[in-house]
Amino acid sequence: MKISCEKAVLSESLNTCYRAIPSKSTIPALEGFLIDCTGQPMVIGSSLEMTIKAPLPTQVLQPGAIVLTARLFFDIVKNLSDDMVTIEVDDRLMTTISCGAAVYNLIGMNKDDYPEIPVFDGDRTIELPQGAFKSMISKTIHAVSVNDTKIVLTGSLFEVSGKRFRIVATDSFRLAIRQEDLQKDAEDHYSFIVPGQAQKEIARLLRDTGADPAQDQDAQNIVRISSGKKHVMFEFGGALLISRLLEGEFLNYEKILPREFKFSALCQAEDIQASIERVSLIVSESIKSPVVFLFDDNILKLRCQTALGKAYDECKISGDGEGLEIGFNSRYMLDALKACDSGKISMRFISGISPCVITGTEDDRFLHLISPVRIRNSND
Repeated sequence: MKISCEKAVLSESLNTCYRAIPSKSTIPALEGFLIDCTGQPMVIGSSLEMTIKAPLPTQVLQPGAIVLTARLFFDIVKNLSDDMVTIEVDDRLMTTISCGAAVYNLIGMNKDDYPEIPVFDGDRTIELPQGAFKSMISKTIHAVSVNDTKIVLTGSLFEVSGKRFRIVATDSFRLAIRQEDLQKDAEDHYSFIVPGQAQKEIARLLRDTGADPAQDQDAQNIVRISSGKKHVMFEFGGALLISRLLEGEFLNYEKILPREFKFSALCQAEDIQASIERVSLIVSESIKSPVVFLFDDNILKLRCQTALGKAYDECKISGDGEGLEIGFNSRYMLDALKACDSGKISMRFISGISPCVITGTEDDRFLHLISPVRIRNSND
């Protein structure tokens, strides 16, 4: 094999695939990049659970394929000068990498040593702007469980129904829902569970589009999501990310969403966020305590007490909570508020021991549900 390409182009392809490669694997070839120029030139990185393929615009002087140790090859390319890079592989798999005056000789691995990439069996596809999908992930990923006791909750439910596309995430203490409308009717109702790690990687790779509606229609700014029985595939800008799906029954979230409320308050998300941040300064990973919300007539009083001391603040709201007192994990509440697109939000309650539901007053694309924390009194 012999190819020649620009350093920046090669570096971009490697960077796209790098995060899919495990640091350690029982299969040595998986710790490397597969550079395959037997057909359309591609760089491939895989853990088998997740595979990323990136196009490699290059001049193929002699077709072939090679597997190169990912960490070393990545570092070499990163430190090359901005010039043309030539990669040549001989019959003994000795790989010569040259750029300017720099020359490296590495022992590669045979393409046949690389495990077979999972065959994608998807037949259902939806499309939406990369920026919109990236936002959907970033506004829900905080609620994905990091505890693998219940594996299915370490992913998010992707739910398609007609023109509605939802992402739902929960760790049993909070729930985040984000919804977007599709341009094309899916003509079906189906769902699948995507691992949180795959979502983080796809969000890292997607473009921040969405400010210009015309830009959203550009084919290069669209992500295609195709799902099958065991895998999901994301196609964007010529690259592919294939991930295994999580198996199991996701939480029936619609059953736990309250339909009627006794108390509600309208407020500016940034105002409550600022108050919580001030009050929770005395809270840390080692010193935890809930922030207590007291909803009065057009005012929200917040307080917190830990071994470090006490904190108090107030925030203006619209509504009368009739003295409703309820405690929350400050981080959970801040995560939800930061994920709200609408400046003005609605906070609704049934009682001081029931979850709080947060929605936008003019934006129905998001919903957050947060379970309260028991408030200890002086007699506890």
